[in-house]
Amino acid sequence: MPVLSAVLTLPDEPAARDRALDRLRALSGVSLGVEHAGGRLPVVLESATRAEDKALWEAVSAVPELLHVELVFADFSDLDDTGGPPSRRRSSARPSPALPSPAMDQP
Repeated sequence: MPVLSAVLTLPDEPAARDRALDRLRALSGVSLGVEHAGGRLPVVLESATRAEDKALWEAVSAVPELLHVELVFADFSDLDDTGGPPSRRRSSARPSPALPSPAMDQP
């Protein structure tokens, strides 16, 4: 599951701020944090695939009222290279033999 965290900068004008928050709340997979000074709002974006992740990031970035969108962290570690979950089959590869440590080579 792709997980992104970002910090958004909201506008100072109350009506524009409310519109931005309403648009963000309407996006499935977006969790809003607590707003900080300067209109800085931490958010977490969660999706099932890389394609959904990209679409969600683009939707957040397209909110017209936002002044700035800053990616803080991205984790895709539970996905394989195709963007999907890793295979559940076991690997038949054997572990490589341990290399001797330098201390073992000394007389």
